[in-house]
Amino acid sequence: MFHLKIDVSLYEKSLAKLLEGTRNRRELMGQLTGDMLDAVEENFKQQGRPAWLGWSPAYAKKREGGMILQKSGRLAASIRGIHDNDRSVVGTNVKYARIHNQGGDIRQKARTTSLYYKQSKSGEVGNRFVPKRQSNFVQNAHVGAYTVSMPARPFLQLIDSDIDKMKETAQRYFRGLVD
Repeated sequence: MFHLKIDVSLYEKSLAKLLEGTRNRRELMGQLTGDMLDAVEENFKQQGRPAWLGWSPAYAKKREGGMILQKSGRLAASIRGIHDNDRSVVGTNVKYARIHNQGGDIRQKARTTSLYYKQSKSGEVGNRFVPKRQSNFVQNAHVGAYTVSMPARPFLQLIDSDIDKMKETAQRYFRGLVD
């Protein structure tokens, strides 16, 4: 009489690991969040991928070699990622982020504003604006309505190489479940 005994304990253990890894994907989502944060950081570092539209000549002169979307660094520093078992999200809560990312028109209403100057003891008013606290002469001025067109500078975007990196991350994760 011939007896055949098959030990499937390793198979069952591997299958249980695979099932647990596909049910509990939080680790994978965390890795994908990291990949997306790296991509957004690279967008800021390279000033867009593909390159963002540059500044107007007047603004470029004013900024003298600064980086686009990085005047104070607040926007780039505000990028955060969150993840749970089912999703991975990267974004910002900075109010002006949308207009920079997607572009659009900013409509300013007509208004009256105060212009602050320094007046000398002789009564002559300077021709340069000064901060309110340094001023001793105020003039009201009417500013008409105007529109500023902001070009899109999509910093919250993934390019093909970013997506490929995320696919590799997912493949590595799932390979680790069956090894």
